[in-house]
Amino acid sequence: MAAGLLKVPRAACKFVMQGDDLRGVYFGEIEEAWSEAADLSAKINMRYVDRPFHTVLATKISPERCKRINWGYMDPNEINPAEYKGREDEGVLYVPKAGEILYRLKNTADWQKV
Repeated sequence: MAAGLLKVPRAACKFVMQGDDLRGVYFGEIEEAWSEAADLSAKINMRYVDRPFHTVLATKISPERCKRINWGYMDPNEINPAEYKGREDEGVLYVPKAGEILYRLKNTADWQKV
């Protein structure tokens, strides 16, 4: 981190949000404040799942870019979100406001099985 090259006292104030709600404020040495904020964020803003899943985005990101990063693509103007809700038993996970919650495998070794 470039800030580590500075020879003056350094501090940071890091905020942890859950949606619109403030859940934590950490102030102190930069790396320590960041680490503590990241730990709380991982507890409240991440969901852990048992198996890997193929990601398909309904997005304005181009289909070509989605393909380059190994994501499926759907045009958001051509889908009905209600068709995807409640289908977890089929392997379909509908995530409203997907950018607000990060999903991770409980066992990261399972990524190698994808």
